[in-house]
Amino acid sequence: MRTFDFACRRTRSGHRRGLVRRSERPARGDAVPFRSAVLVGIVAAVLIVGYFVVRRFDHVSGHPDVGGRGALVVPGTFVIDGERMAAVKHHLGEAPYRGARAAVLRAGNQHLRDRLVSVTDKVQLPPSGDRHDYLSFGPYYWPNPGTSSGLPYVFRDGRVNPEFYAISDYASFQRLVDAVNSLAAAYYFTDEAVYSEKASLMLRTWFLDRATRMNPSMKYAGARKGVDRGAPEGIIELSRLAEIIDDVKILQASPNWSIRDQVGMTAWCARYVRWLRTSANGIAESASRQNHGTLYDLQAASLAEFLGEHAAARNAVLRGRARHCKTNPVRRLSTLRDGTNPAVELRHTQPKWADISGPNR
Repeated sequence: MRTFDFACRRTRSGHRRGLVRRSERPARGDAVPFRSAVLVGIVAAVLIVGYFVVRRFDHVSGHPDVGGRGALVVPGTFVIDGERMAAVKHHLGEAPYRGARAAVLRAGNQHLRDRLVSVTDKVQLPPSGDRHDYLSFGPYYWPNPGTSSGLPYVFRDGRVNPEFYAISDYASFQRLVDAVNSLAAAYYFTDEAVYSEKASLMLRTWFLDRATRMNPSMKYAGARKGVDRGAPEGIIELSRLAEIIDDVKILQASPNWSIRDQVGMTAWCARYVRWLRTSANGIAESASRQNHGTLYDLQAASLAEFLGEHAAARNAVLRGRARHCKTNPVRRLSTLRDGTNPAVELRHTQPKWADISGPNR
């Protein structure tokens, strides 16, 4: 059997591409047509760029033990177990999971009707005069009964001052997280773009669009009237940002979340984590031995992992473990053998929440 392959052969009319015998190949010194060389270079460049884009944004991997039917999209989530999600998706049509699938779809469909929310929705202006700055008052601070002006506000643990709810930023962010969680889950388990489209739009509104985006800091969060313009404790109000980052990891496989969106979200997170690490409030919150310290570590670790700073993410996790783990030699100052934190958390009026979210068990 004669062997044929592709080559360029010179004819009277010029170069053409066709099947020729090996014996008819051009001599080693013959020039390869310029157009073919350019085409090969372009194709190679596209393949290389495409490979790295897929590796960077899609996190697609084949896991024979996850369903056994080839490659599944395993989201590179930080808080949620991505491989567990892929395993559940594989079995979603089976009887034990049908009720869960219906619940996910109900939640996703409900949030399709949600209005867009932004820090710019609030009526009050932060001290900066910039509505894009997140603003909130310390929830447990009340007017001082001992002064005619009510200033400075005084601490009453567990009793939320209604003034806290008068500023919409905290409630708006909670609504955003609830909605995007549900929409991202509905997209992942159904591959229906209608869910990722709404989730992406909500994320752009809060983080990316010039007219509505939040400035990446919590400088004016947790303000105590007559005391300061913002407190370290206010940073805890953005602790669910770790869930948003997981949602972004899920949406990366969607056609509705573009590379431009990813670049913008990465830049926002980079600026915010820099503020966490260098601002006076961020540094003070990182030193907290309460649940505030644990939830600071959650933000710091998830942000660092998202940004590819794996050593910083590991350090944040280890810092949390060293501060709160029940095997810590200094647990007498923090966490006991049973995981509780009596010196700091059990004196709260809501000790169950404070203790659960405190020790990193």
